[in-house]
Amino acid sequence: MKKKLLSLSLALMMVLSVVCLPMQAFAREDGKPSVKTSTKKEDSYVIDEKETLVKPNYITVTTFRGRNSKTGEEYKGVVRGNLFYEVNNASQLTNAQITLKAQKDFGFTLGDTTVEAGKSHTFNLDLTKTNIVKLNIPETNGEFEEGSYVISGGVKGQTVKIKVSMDVTNPQAWLDGNYEPKMGEIDPADEHPDKAKVENALEGFAQVGETTIVVPKGTTATEVFRTFGEINKVTMEGLDQGYIRRINKQGFDPIGEFDINNYSGWMYTVNYAVDKDAKVLDSSKWFMPNVGVAGHTFNKNAAMRWNFTMAYGQDIDAGWGEPGGGDMPTSLRAYRVNPSIEDLVPQWANSGRALTQAK
Repeated sequence: MKKKLLSLSLALMMVLSVVCLPMQAFAREDGKPSVKTSTKKEDSYVIDEKETLVKPNYITVTTFRGRNSKTGEEYKGVVRGNLFYEVNNASQLTNAQITLKAQKDFGFTLGDTTVEAGKSHTFNLDLTKTNIVKLNIPETNGEFEEGSYVISGGVKGQTVKIKVSMDVTNPQAWLDGNYEPKMGEIDPADEHPDKAKVENALEGFAQVGETTIVVPKGTTATEVFRTFGEINKVTMEGLDQGYIRRINKQGFDPIGEFDINNYSGWMYTVNYAVDKDAKVLDSSKWFMPNVGVAGHTFNKNAAMRWNFTMAYGQDIDAGWGEPGGGDMPTSLRAYRVNPSIEDLVPQWANSGRALTQAK
């Protein structure tokens, strides 16, 4: 068991050993933005100054401003991060006194409190919830446009059950000629160049059933889905970056963003109205968290579902941000002239606890 954990830790550290690129705006040759990942406290824009609770684990993911050399699309300069606390009992999580300092160049806002750059403030936080810190980056900043950190925690040794499944109802309806577009027009399947690819992908997904996964309290949705993929031989492109572009059952074609129309891609939904085995008790309680997979942590039993949307989530029967939360805000759906499903979670797509804490 110790050897297995050691090999997992080494593998995950290799994932995090990203080459440190210079702090400048440019795109790599493959057209993707340059990214730097760090687990060092000194690289974090928000730090726990006193560490009176327990020493936190840090992760900071920086996406540098640049331009896709193939499409001309501009990438924003964005900083995402997480402070994760692994504590000994639940009482330490629900009323945690944490002194956060605005390290480096920017101040931040958490709740109703704004902390200036170089200053500190002590917060009473419930670490079982998602505490989002927004970096106050001036509009005139030439390097970054936005930034955020998630402050979260979990109880050492305690576990929760997460039932994970995949929903490809929308592309199947499209193939069958029964899909009613919610956004824009969609070419009929018989006229679409990727029809065979979608058919093959869905044939693979038909072999993937619901899977109940037991994980430590505080585990992120990223790591839950990673385990789901390992069990079911499902491959997810972009999971470590916090934004999944394509998914496939191994041996079958992948499908993902823009494969059917300009509004298609993968979104996850969560339901906490479950029984002791994470079986859904109330189907009206599904919702789309307004954080990326690496920013959502599980501290109680839940169901998690990956849905293929062709309308920026408007064709998914789930509320935005909370059960019954209504449709996703229009400002997110129409974020760019050439829309991308990535804009559904523009502020914290890469936020997340350190990967070495996930297993």
